[in-house]
Order: sequence, then C-alpha cells, then structure tokens
Amino acid sequence: MPIYEYLCPACGHHYDALRPMEQRNKELCEKCGQGPFAPEVRASNFAFSGGSPTAWAGKPKATPTRNPTPKCDPADIPTVGPDGKLYDTRTGALLRG
Repeated sequence: MPIYEYLCPACGHHYDALRPMEQRNKELCEKCGQGPFAPEVRASNFAFSGGSPTAWAGKPKATPTRNPTPKCDPADIPTVGPDGKLYDTRTGALLRG
C-alpha cells in the first residue's frame, strides 16, 4: 500500500496517510473532516519494472555490452581481381575458381 501526502484545502492541515490505491482520492481531513480531496502530486523515488529513465528519480543503470563487434583486419577481407574472382589479400592466392 502506498503512502500519500495530503494537504487539506479547507484548513491547510498537511499529513501523510497509508491508503489503498482505490481510496487515494476519497480522503477526509483528519483535523477538520472536510473532503473528499486528492493527494498532492510529488516526485517519487521508485522505479517501474522494466521502466524508462523518466520513471525514476535515481541514476539509470549502465547496460552491459553484449558480444562486442570484433575488430576486423582489412587484410582479412578478400580482394576481387580484374577477372572477377576472389583473391586472398595477404598472399594473392585464388580463393574461388
């Protein structure tokens, strides 16, 4: 059950209350009995499951790098010869006939 922060519009009494979500907008002031009224909107410090960076007040977690792209040596890329065939760049040997 969440804790809501209330400010009575009639008497100005400020207090916190533990309420089910279904009852959050049905609050009566605990000092003067006026109401019903809704809780104040405040920034909170919680994260939604699978949420976005705008869903929490804290710092976003760093995402781990998965399978980084290996560095490729340009010499490992075959060369296309004038005859249209593939040749090994390092040795010049014919790769496909």
